[in-house]
Amino acid sequence: MWACIRKVLIPRKMLQLHERISYELSLSEEIVSLFTEERKNKLINIVLPYIYSGATFTMEGHIDIGNGKQNKTSKFVKEMVARMEAMGVEPKIKPDAFVASSYANRYTK
Repeated sequence: MWACIRKVLIPRKMLQLHERISYELSLSEEIVSLFTEERKNKLINIVLPYIYSGATFTMEGHIDIGNGKQNKTSKFVKEMVARMEAMGVEPKIKPDAFVASSYANRYTK
């Protein structure tokens, strides 16, 4: 597993939940765009000799949203998942989005 974090300063307060979630996802999309087919193939070639030993290569996008009835972000799930899928990334939402939740809890609370 690999993840990245960088500090981004927003010059104003984001009051709308949709705007915050969408902005976070746009940062992920920016990182995903750096993984060109050539770069992905290089990573796959590193993993390939170990496939029969259980190695895999998957690009996942962990989105800090959930589908639960009580979750305020549930109304954004379809939109955000579609954005990830459009980039060829397997979207993960809560409770499977443990990376996004861990980072969000650590760096925004």
